Amino acid sequence: MIRLALAALALAASASVAMAATALIRGAASFDAETPPPPGSTLEVELLDLDAATPAGQRRAEASVPVRRRGSVAFVISYDPTAIDPGHRHVLAARLVEGKRTLFRADPFPILTAGAGNVAVIPMVSLEARKPAAPADPAVLAGTWTAEEIGGEPRSPGVASFVTLSPDGTLRGRGGCNSFSGSYEIAGGVLKVGPVAATRRACPPAEMDQEARFFAALEAARGFRMERGLLVLTDAEGKPVARLDRQA
Repeated sequence: MIRLALAALALAASASVAMAATALIRGAASFDAETPPPPGSTLEVELLDLDAATPAGQRRAEASVPVRRRGSVAFVISYDPTAIDPGHRHVLAARLVEGKRTLFRADPFPILTAGAGNVAVIPMVSLEARKPAAPADPAVLAGTWTAEEIGGEPRSPGVASFVTLSPDGTLRGRGGCNSFSGSYEIAGGVLKVGPVAATRRACPPAEMDQEARFFAALEAARGFRMERGLLVLTDAEGKPVARLDRQA
């Protein structure tokens, strides 16, 4: 009897530890009434640590929810609270997929740390809705634009990456260390930067690292939108790859 009692206590203690090691994030993905999520699609949500030592952030947990009706989609993410560094920035990354197609995506939503709680209502945006209504004219973006954020990371202090877009479809700029030039085009609401030619100087690591990320963002750019006065370059799925501010 004593052995049975001890075994029962051990099991109870083990279950208590397991329960203590799990916490929940509750939320919902919201959709515009004019572009609801189609039944049969799937909502995918990831908990990311943006300050982990990986370029895209470290995934801490995830959830996948089948969409069965039109309207908002509720989700629950179970995560290990001991894996959450209170000094790091954490976000939820959400997208709605149908087969291999991404139909909706959301900007990173702060969660858990930096003053954020554990409840989220995430506004989803149709990738079709992200396409600009601006005319297909390079003059729309003419001017000099300085990168404030590249690949989800702020620019390095004291390092400037900028591009000047001319109405004739040519561009020139500075990646952070080297000067570059090339061309771009806007057609059917799609922006594409052509191959760029750059000088080959060597600079301090911070400049070279930011330059590599800036060139990668330009190469990945397939669309754009204006957001609070910033030019947001987006990839083929509508995900931001860089945010740039116009120079006066």
